[in-house]
Amino acid sequence: MARSSKLVLTVAVTALAMFAYEHRASLPAMPDPTTLIINARNHVQPFHYSLITEPDDPSCDASIILLVHAVDAAGQPVDDLKMEASLSTANADHGAQEIKLRGRGHGNYEARISLQLPGSWDVDLMGEKDGRRARQRLSIEVAPPRPPHRVDDDDDS
Repeated sequence: MARSSKLVLTVAVTALAMFAYEHRASLPAMPDPTTLIINARNHVQPFHYSLITEPDDPSCDASIILLVHAVDAAGQPVDDLKMEASLSTANADHGAQEIKLRGRGHGNYEARISLQLPGSWDVDLMGEKDGRRARQRLSIEVAPPRPPHRVDDDDDS
């Protein structure tokens, strides 16, 4: 940057700072940075999702129910979303498993799945309603197969 450009920039910043200081009483208060971040996020993502599984400790030898709760920017449940998910894991050499979730009301959606491999699974959720879309990646941990329950022959109790 040329020396004259630096001088002009320095003078402009100084003048702006002096103006702001002299007129600070008439300027609106700066919004809380957290509020700015939340408002920007809500503009970009109109829906937000949370995810739980049944059972809450899923394993790869039993079916799993994915339970998704969807809310809008104000935290209110969102019904009638076209809700889909793509499940993938680094442990698999095949593509992602694509599923559709069924709406159950009050912002709740569910799907029954079977995941054949243990480990961490990415759950990429996609919801759409009235032209508004939101994507969110969550994850679940899937345990290895559980050993079969064994009854000892010597136990007479």
